[in-house]
Amino acid sequence: MTDSGHDVAVVELGGVHPRDVVTFDLLDEIERIENELVTLSSVDIAEGASVWTPVVLAVRNPGGEPFDATVVWSVPEGWQVDPAEASLAVPRGAVGELSFRLTNRGPICPVPRASFSYPLADGRALELELPVGIVRTVAAPTVAAPPMIDGVLDDASWGVARPVTELYTGEGYGPVEGETSFRFCHDGENLYVAAFCGEARMDDLTA
Repeated sequence: MTDSGHDVAVVELGGVHPRDVVTFDLLDEIERIENELVTLSSVDIAEGASVWTPVVLAVRNPGGEPFDATVVWSVPEGWQVDPAEASLAVPRGAVGELSFRLTNRGPICPVPRASFSYPLADGRALELELPVGIVRTVAAPTVAAPPMIDGVLDDASWGVARPVTELYTGEGYGPVEGETSFRFCHDGENLYVAAFCGEARMDDLTA
C-alpha cells in the first residue's frame, strides 16, 4: 500500500515477477492467437469406418516479425500422423500452412495433438497444443412409423437403427464406463434419438 493507492507484484517460489507479467493486452493477444491466428482443420469420421484424411495447420502472422516454428505431434495408440514433425515458416503479414496425413484404425480418443511455439509481442513465446477436432457422422435410417416416446426401446423403429457404443469421457481420454449406447432414426420430418444408459447398481440409486 502507498499514499496514492495500492501496487501489485506477482510472487511465487523463486522470486518476484514484474507487475505486468500478465496484462490485459497480453491476455487479448493470447486469445487472438488461439481463436483467430492459429487453426487446425477437423477430421470427419463416419461411424464404423477407418480414417485416412489430410488436416491443415494454418498459422497467421498479421504484423509481427517473421518466425519459424517446429510442429511436433503427440500421437496416441491407434493413430498415425505423417509427418510426425515438420518445420513451418511464417512470413510477416502472411499465412504459413502445413498439411499432415492422419490415419486411424483404433480408438478415436485420445486424439493426436500438434504442439509448437508462437512468439508474443513482449519477446516471450506461447506454447500451443492443438488437439485434432473430431466430427462424427452416424447414419439415421428412415422409418415408416415414428417410435413411441415412452422410454422403452422395443419399437421396430429402434430395431433398424445401428447402436453407437464408442463413447468417451468429456476429456476424451477414456471410454465411458458401463453399458451405454445411442440410436438415431427419422421419419422425414423429425429426428429421433434414443439413449440407453445401463446402471449395474440400480438398488444404490436414490432420489
